Amino acid sequence: MLVLLALTVAVPLAASVSPATSAKPAAAAKPAAAVTTARPSNFTLSAEAPLSVAERRMLLQALEAARSRSARFWTGCELPGRWTQPCRVHVRRDDRILVAGGTTTFRLEAGEVFDWRMTLHGPLRSIVDDAVPHEVDHMVRASLIRRPVPRWIDEGAAALLEPAAEHA
Repeated sequence: MLVLLALTVAVPLAASVSPATSAKPAAAAKPAAAVTTARPSNFTLSAEAPLSVAERRMLLQALEAARSRSARFWTGCELPGRWTQPCRVHVRRDDRILVAGGTTTFRLEAGEVFDWRMTLHGPLRSIVDDAVPHEVDHMVRASLIRRPVPRWIDEGAAALLEPAAEHA
């Protein structure tokens, strides 16, 4: 049985970002947006616009810390080891909106969870503080439960890991 789950915190963007195509030859074409990549143990990070080394480090540390916090919240201890495949996290920094959002997808098959993907968008500080804990919690619980969970339970549980100010 193959199940594809998409878990979303939706925040409308002011404008959609899509790469432009060019009629110029490939050698003379400029990329639509620079892509930066870094590789920690459980997450790979890419971004449509360049992020500084400090910003990449902050995001990667927030992702790993959220994984640890979520695991301790639900089980009282860390998850054993690394995920077999890192989650691919794509960041669309957008300071035109107030609150960050995100989408996390993964596949469940025969009790295994794989093909992790996460997209985060919004102001960088809000991504780190608000969206990362929520989205990573979906992943941690999926790796613990290993079967589909009703969306209302999944979203409510992930909201428990958000900052209290989100619910004020």
